Amino acid sequence: MKATDIVNQIKEVLGMELSKEVKLAVMKLDNGTEIEAEAFEADQQVFIKNEDGESIPLPVGDYTLEDGQSLKVETEGVIASIGEAEAEEEVEAKEEPKEEEAPTEEVVAEEEEMSYATKEELEEVKSVLQEI
Repeated sequence: MKATDIVNQIKEVLGMELSKEVKLAVMKLDNGTEIEAEAFEADQQVFIKNEDGESIPLPVGDYTLEDGQSLKVETEGVIASIGEAEAEEEVEAKEEPKEEEAPTEEVVAEEEEMSYATKEELEEVKSVLQEI
Protein backbone atom coordinates (compact mmCIF):
# COMPACT_ATOMS: atom_id res chain seq x y z
CA MET A 1 0.00 0.00 0.00
CA LYS A 2 1.30 3.44 -0.95
CA ALA A 3 1.83 6.21 1.59
CA THR A 4 -0.76 8.41 -0.12
CA ASP A 5 -3.34 5.62 0.16
CA ILE A 6 -2.67 5.33 3.89
CA VAL A 7 -3.00 9.08 4.31
CA ASN A 8 -6.26 9.02 2.34
CA GLN A 9 -7.67 6.25 4.56
CA ILE A 10 -6.72 8.18 7.71
CA LYS A 11 -8.38 11.31 6.36
CA GLU A 12 -11.52 9.35 5.48
CA VAL A 13 -11.68 7.97 9.02
CA LEU A 14 -11.24 11.45 10.47
CA GLY A 15 -13.78 12.92 8.06
CA MET A 16 -11.27 15.15 6.32
CA GLU A 17 -11.40 15.77 2.60
CA LEU A 18 -8.40 15.80 0.30
CA SER A 19 -9.71 18.75 -1.60
CA LYS A 20 -6.94 21.32 -1.95
CA GLU A 21 -9.21 23.59 -3.92
CA VAL A 22 -9.94 26.84 -2.13
CA LYS A 23 -13.17 28.57 -3.02
CA LEU A 24 -12.57 32.21 -3.72
CA ALA A 25 -15.09 35.00 -3.41
CA VAL A 26 -15.58 36.93 -6.64
CA MET A 27 -16.39 40.64 -6.96
CA LYS A 28 -16.41 42.99 -9.91
CA LEU A 29 -14.71 46.33 -10.32
CA ASP A 30 -16.76 49.27 -11.56
CA ASN A 31 -15.45 48.55 -15.09
CA GLY A 32 -16.73 44.93 -14.96
CA THR A 33 -13.37 43.22 -14.39
CA GLU A 34 -13.61 40.24 -12.04
CA ILE A 35 -11.36 40.04 -9.00
CA GLU A 36 -11.23 37.23 -6.49
CA ALA A 37 -10.02 36.71 -2.94
CA GLU A 38 -10.48 34.18 -0.20
CA ALA A 39 -12.14 36.99 1.74
CA PHE A 40 -12.43 40.65 0.86
CA GLU A 41 -10.72 41.94 4.00
CA ALA A 42 -7.50 43.78 4.79
CA ASP A 43 -4.30 41.71 4.50
CA GLN A 44 -5.96 39.10 2.26
CA GLN A 45 -4.57 38.14 -1.13
CA VAL A 46 -6.52 39.43 -4.12
CA PHE A 47 -6.28 38.38 -7.76
CA ILE A 48 -7.54 39.65 -11.09
CA LYS A 49 -8.61 37.37 -13.92
CA ASN A 50 -6.93 38.04 -17.26
CA GLU A 51 -8.31 37.25 -20.73
CA ASP A 52 -7.07 33.63 -20.49
CA GLY A 53 -8.94 33.08 -17.23
CA GLU A 54 -5.71 32.94 -15.23
CA SER A 55 -5.56 34.62 -11.84
CA ILE A 56 -2.72 37.09 -11.34
CA PRO A 57 -2.02 39.33 -8.29
CA LEU A 58 -3.92 42.63 -8.44
CA PRO A 59 -1.48 45.50 -9.12
CA VAL A 60 -0.94 48.32 -6.63
CA GLY A 61 -3.60 51.04 -6.80
CA ASP A 62 -7.00 52.26 -5.69
CA TYR A 63 -10.02 50.52 -7.20
CA THR A 64 -13.76 51.08 -7.05
CA LEU A 65 -15.95 48.00 -6.79
CA GLU A 66 -19.24 47.60 -8.62
CA ASP A 67 -21.15 48.17 -5.36
CA GLY A 68 -19.39 51.52 -4.77
CA GLN A 69 -16.87 50.33 -2.19
CA SER A 70 -13.23 51.26 -2.60
CA LEU A 71 -10.40 48.74 -2.56
CA LYS A 72 -6.84 49.84 -1.87
CA VAL A 73 -3.83 47.68 -2.78
CA GLU A 74 -0.48 48.97 -1.47
CA THR A 75 1.48 45.71 -1.92
CA GLU A 76 0.87 43.82 -5.15
CA GLY A 77 -1.81 41.20 -4.63
CA VAL A 78 -2.63 42.15 -1.01
CA ILE A 79 -5.66 44.17 0.12
CA ALA A 80 -4.56 47.14 2.24
CA SER A 81 -8.09 48.35 2.97
CA ILE A 82 -11.63 48.01 1.75
CA GLY A 83 -14.51 50.30 2.60
CA GLU A 84 -16.96 52.90 1.50
CA ALA A 85 -15.62 55.20 -1.21
CA GLU A 86 -17.61 58.17 0.12
CA ALA A 87 -15.67 58.26 3.40
CA GLU A 88 -12.36 58.45 1.56
CA GLU A 89 -13.66 61.15 -0.76
CA GLU A 90 -14.64 63.24 2.25
CA VAL A 91 -11.15 62.90 3.70
CA GLU A 92 -9.62 63.90 0.38
CA ALA A 93 -11.96 66.88 0.18
CA LYS A 94 -10.80 68.08 3.60
CA GLU A 95 -7.16 67.86 2.52
CA GLU A 96 -7.67 70.03 -0.54
CA PRO A 97 -6.24 73.51 -0.08
CA LYS A 98 -8.72 76.30 0.40
CA GLU A 99 -8.87 79.24 -1.93
CA GLU A 100 -6.34 81.89 -1.07
CA GLU A 101 -7.69 84.49 1.25
CA ALA A 102 -6.59 88.10 1.24
CA PRO A 103 -3.65 88.55 3.63
CA THR A 104 -4.56 90.10 6.94
CA GLU A 105 -2.82 93.17 8.30
CA GLU A 106 -0.78 91.00 10.70
CA VAL A 107 0.57 88.86 7.85
CA VAL A 108 1.48 91.95 5.83
CA ALA A 109 3.25 93.45 8.87
CA GLU A 110 5.19 90.22 9.46
CA GLU A 111 6.27 90.11 5.82
CA GLU A 112 7.51 93.69 6.04
CA GLU A 113 9.48 92.86 9.20
CA MET A 114 11.06 89.85 7.55
CA SER A 115 12.74 91.77 4.70
CA TYR A 116 16.43 91.43 3.82
CA ALA A 117 19.03 93.55 5.60
CA THR A 118 20.40 96.56 3.75
CA LYS A 119 24.09 97.01 3.01
CA GLU A 120 24.37 99.66 5.70
CA GLU A 121 22.79 97.34 8.29
CA LEU A 122 25.22 94.58 7.36
CA GLU A 123 28.18 96.94 7.65
CA GLU A 124 26.97 97.98 11.12
CA VAL A 125 26.64 94.35 12.24
CA LYS A 126 30.09 93.61 10.83
CA SER A 127 31.69 96.49 12.75
CA VAL A 128 29.98 95.43 15.99
CA LEU A 129 31.25 91.87 15.55
CA GLN A 130 34.80 93.05 14.90
CA GLU A 131 34.76 95.00 18.17
CA ILE A 132 33.95 91.81 20.08
